[in-house]
Amino acid sequence: FLLGIGFRKGRMLCFFPKHLYQPEIYVSRRGTAQEKGPEQMLADYLSGEVSETKRVVIKAHGMGGVGKTQLALHYMATQAEKYQRRFWFNASTLDVDFHELGVQLGIIEGKEAVSVIKERIKNWFSCDRNTGWLVVFDNAPDYETIKDYLPSQGGHVLITSRNPHWSELSDQQFDVDVMTLNEAVATLIKYSRR
Repeated sequence: FLLGIGFRKGRMLCFFPKHLYQPEIYVSRRGTAQEKGPEQMLADYLSGEVSETKRVVIKAHGMGGVGKTQLALHYMATQAEKYQRRFWFNASTLDVDFHELGVQLGIIEGKEAVSVIKERIKNWFSCDRNTGWLVVFDNAPDYETIKDYLPSQGGHVLITSRNPHWSELSDQQFDVDVMTLNEAVATLIKYSRR
């Protein structure tokens, strides 16, 4: 289940899956001077301050295995100081994840109807004192799967998906493609020398 880490550190709340693999080496995909890579596009799209009243939604899409999840993990880890709260949800286990988060926040006790849980979590996200968050929905197949779980205001939402054909709700979206031959060779040379 989701709660590998559910803790408060000062004002920051982090709700993060314990089963996600975080490699010792992160292969950066910054791009070139002529063309931005996915890492730089994500940083650019989410470069502004986190608004208390606005929600910014970014979708990174690409085929399986190109690094969308690792990109999101890397962003979440390297931008920790920017956000007061960070949350990671797997799109295939949203009901369970939301229930676990509700228990951790103390707003869900025992078994509750899924609709009640969703409403309480969304209300928590909308509360003025709970702004400044980053929410990641990993591996969302389509908009319908996550639409009832999306916070309405107060932070940044990053969605990873294999599906490039849905644009509902995204302020920006970009493709995470396979490495070029030059990128792959440079990466192999760089990390094989370790």
